[in-house]
Amino acid sequence: MDNIIARIKERPMVAIGVVGGIIIVVLAFVLAGLLRGNPYGKEIRIDNLSSVYADMPQNQKDRIFNGLYEVVKLNVPEGYEIPDSGAVVRNGTAEQEYDKKTNINTGSFIVDIASIKQSYNVWFEWSSNENNPYLGGYTVVVTCLPKNLQLYDSWACKSLFGSEPEWENSYQLDYTFGAKPSLVVVDALSDFLVAEYPDSGVYNVVIDEASLKREYEQPDLTYFFKIVLNEEERFSVTVRMDDFYGRDYVAIYISGNGVKKGFVLTESGDPMVSLSEWLVGLSGDEQLSIETRSLSVVVE
Repeated sequence: MDNIIARIKERPMVAIGVVGGIIIVVLAFVLAGLLRGNPYGKEIRIDNLSSVYADMPQNQKDRIFNGLYEVVKLNVPEGYEIPDSGAVVRNGTAEQEYDKKTNINTGSFIVDIASIKQSYNVWFEWSSNENNPYLGGYTVVVTCLPKNLQLYDSWACKSLFGSEPEWENSYQLDYTFGAKPSLVVVDALSDFLVAEYPDSGVYNVVIDEASLKREYEQPDLTYFFKIVLNEEERFSVTVRMDDFYGRDYVAIYISGNGVKKGFVLTESGDPMVSLSEWLVGLSGDEQLSIETRSLSVVVE
């Protein structure tokens, strides 16, 4: 060690050159990282992602940054500029699990972007082996947040994966009505939920199977059941159809949380005055909003 110090004293310019060279190399690496660009396209960098997920490869971070940009692009109001950084992983939301059998890391977190006052949920999976056959088609999914998790004022959030509600146990309606009439009912109710809760971002619907009841009053069948949206909002649903299980007409009434809506579906798209009057009587509201749809496009 004494010899090394002595040599440095004897040749100070060499020492300065070595230190300078090290500094240049470090700066070059940093600059290259900043200028290299995202191979997947434009991005919004998440400032603390590397510190939260220290083991995540850069390629996966690039996918997340790009995925965030693509969703924000759908949701930025006119006149707002999309930031290229400034997003942060919300404290306490970061999760990650490792499956040793498949060699896959799976996790999720909430990201907040203060400059545009928006928040999203990010789900991801990655493997140290990019060709891992267990990896799914999407390794990054960025979606809207339910309103109870939003930090900022809610807006009509749009997702790259659409806003089609996911019915956890719609098989119960398939079994009750038959597959095609069930599709009619689920489609109408889904449209209602998306229209009433455009800022939800998550539409998880569960049928309360214990509430499902049927009444038969010739020539119609009438069903009653309740549904739960995102484990929060509850709605009561009444479905009336002809005794051929909805081959000629279906009437739907949904109510809950201060809102209500009626649907009349017939083979010809005829509003059928008798069904409309029945819906009005059921709701007790002469100004009830009733939507008429054609049944023939779905039910044979």
